[in-house]
Amino acid sequence: MFQTTTANLKSRINVSVAPAIVCDPLDEDVESDATYLVSERSLVRLALVASEVGARFQRDGVEHDPMAWMLAPRRMFDGRPAITACLDLEDCTRAILLHGLSLGLDAAPEDLDALAADDTSDDNVVGPWTIADEGGDLSRRRLYTATYVERTASGTKHGFSAVMAQSEHAASRQLAARIAFDDVHSLNLIEGFDAALPLVNALVSPGMAQMLEQVAADPGSPLADGLVVIIEQRLAA
Repeated sequence: MFQTTTANLKSRINVSVAPAIVCDPLDEDVESDATYLVSERSLVRLALVASEVGARFQRDGVEHDPMAWMLAPRRMFDGRPAITACLDLEDCTRAILLHGLSLGLDAAPEDLDALAADDTSDDNVVGPWTIADEGGDLSRRRLYTATYVERTASGTKHGFSAVMAQSEHAASRQLAARIAFDDVHSLNLIEGFDAALPLVNALVSPGMAQMLEQVAADPGSPLADGLVVIIEQRLAA
């Protein structure tokens, strides 16, 4: 019974996706296996990244095996796979940024490091966990909303987003990072909320529209605190 169960498990795990990692986790240990001396904190980092990868792929409908991502060499880790790289704090932070902000499957390490380090800028992400307000005088915050259309080989994505920001530039950077949209200038970004726009009318519910109208009229209201709205509709090709 145990052998049958193990065989079934093996059929569900792709263990040959990366030349750097060739061992089968469902086989017995052998003397030639690589060994690592790691701290408890490093193991927790690895578990954190693995759970974030799985959650992100499920959340975004990514057609990629999370195990394959963990085992494949990545540019963001200087050619190492996540399974070993993310034991280190720097690479763990890079992975959390990439998946927490849905920035693709790989990225230049210097770009991710800049996002992690730029925690005082008025125009950028403030840390590896969330897109947050820019800080400073909160009375300057305004509601910014955007619509966008993205066409890919798999189909078309229609989207609406809303965020509180202190400038149009800051809003565009925050929204582009949050929705993993590379062409910032293609965002149809406005200050406030216009329910009459065709894409807004198609995607935003009446209740949500009413709340956004209230926030646009009173940016200092409790409804505005931590406000981030992302609504997407995907049409298959």
